[in-house]
Amino acid sequence: MTKPAQYIPRWLTFSANIEADDTGWIFTEIPPDVFVNETLWPWHLEYLAITGLPPWGSLPIGDTAQFWGGLGSCINLELGISGVSDINQVVATAGTVMSHKKRFIKGPVTNQGRRAGYNNAMSFHRFKHPYILARGNGFQVLFNNSSDTFQYDAQSAYKGIPTFVAYGRGLTSGQPAMLAGTYMQSDRPAGTLLDPPIAGGSGISFNSADLVNDGEEDILIHEIGLAYPFDSYSVAHTVDSLGDPYLDLFALYSNYLINPINGPKWMPGSDPLPMMGVCPFDFPWPLAGVSAVIPVLQVPAVYEFPEQTRLLRRQRLSVRMSNNAKVTGSTTIPIRTNVTLFGYLEVR
Repeated sequence: MTKPAQYIPRWLTFSANIEADDTGWIFTEIPPDVFVNETLWPWHLEYLAITGLPPWGSLPIGDTAQFWGGLGSCINLELGISGVSDINQVVATAGTVMSHKKRFIKGPVTNQGRRAGYNNAMSFHRFKHPYILARGNGFQVLFNNSSDTFQYDAQSAYKGIPTFVAYGRGLTSGQPAMLAGTYMQSDRPAGTLLDPPIAGGSGISFNSADLVNDGEEDILIHEIGLAYPFDSYSVAHTVDSLGDPYLDLFALYSNYLINPINGPKWMPGSDPLPMMGVCPFDFPWPLAGVSAVIPVLQVPAVYEFPEQTRLLRRQRLSVRMSNNAKVTGSTTIPIRTNVTLFGYLEVR
């Protein structure tokens, strides 16, 4: 009798620097060994997400409008699967190739089109195939601050507590079950109740003891949630080389590495993934805005693969991108992007 398949979530990501190009036809190709199935099992693909910042300049609203929605209108995109065919038969912008699902707004919105500031904003990923977390198994979670400008510090602008939560139900009983972990340290600095800061480029690990299934049965995990630090736009903004404020981009700089303690890894690389690539469908529109004339830049562009799209062993997804964004009339500048591929390994 054939055992039923288990479906293991799997994310892969790559940070690409798409060079400036006046023609829009000089392509940057992600290395062929990045989005390749190196396992023994079929990898059912669900989505490809592109996140990052479009170029910015001191432009009037008529010019900056081209950047509403993030990188979707800035990048030409080609996709293909090795040994099969090209996915898009003609080159098109990422905004055309990638779906724009219904967006929503969490909490009230001000008259500037931005939502109210919260110190912890949660985003969720709902699994199409629940993950079986066996008794005694759990999660290892790392949070990383990739911003060079800010540090996470409960006393200053980068507020909030990075948090991971996994929701599920008992495999036998069907009763609700939840595992959660936050960045809380017992070795706080003397004389304060605040946690140590997370400087730019550094990370912290969650307490694994809080993330272990020590219940009486296996758990079917059907959803995970991630929090990113967030604070009011009146405190601080990300500023580019021209001195122009973007937004509160803490979500863009919040990265997570999430793996089961035992079993195939969800995120097999060693570097944390951008949480906007982990939960691309759960970022509201608009996310934030410093003023009425600054576009919303953070919304990920996402392509959803048709059902039964899969990579067999050693097959790869090819991704080629070119930079067709122009600022100040005709000037192009490099764009830094994060490209994240997600699907399920069919393990038997």
